Amino acid sequence: MKLYNIACSFGLALAVATSGIGFLFSAPANAQKLVNPGPKDDTWRPIKTMVFNYLVQDFKKNGIPAGRDTKIEISPLMMSGDWLTASWLAVSRKNPDGWAGQLLFKKEGKRWVYVGGGNYIQDVNTLMEFGVPRGEAESLAAGPDV
Repeated sequence: MKLYNIACSFGLALAVATSGIGFLFSAPANAQKLVNPGPKDDTWRPIKTMVFNYLVQDFKKNGIPAGRDTKIEISPLMMSGDWLTASWLAVSRKNPDGWAGQLLFKKEGKRWVYVGGGNYIQDVNTLMEFGVPRGEAESLAAGPDV
């Protein structure tokens, strides 16, 4: 019997076999949650979502055990010129104390490109090491302390 799976976005798969049709239920692959996306008309919402998606993919790529119950908060965001720093905190049952860090992105055209990250990069010299010009690095470093 040949079995074909057709996935749906709601975590429901339709299995079509030569002997009939059956339904399989499965959890979505990425159930981590962005806990503070902001209102739908918030100008920061797409940037928070972009940072969240980057983190989820980075966790997967580097084998960081971010389970389905992981809640991620992205805040604060600081922007200066074409540069963006994003602080984040991820908490789960496996790691109730959480992981935290900061990411640096540069705007190239209409998209944000990941430049680097670390536990604390909101320092003028560290930002300049990543290639941020002094003026923008000073503005980013003067932002809210994490």
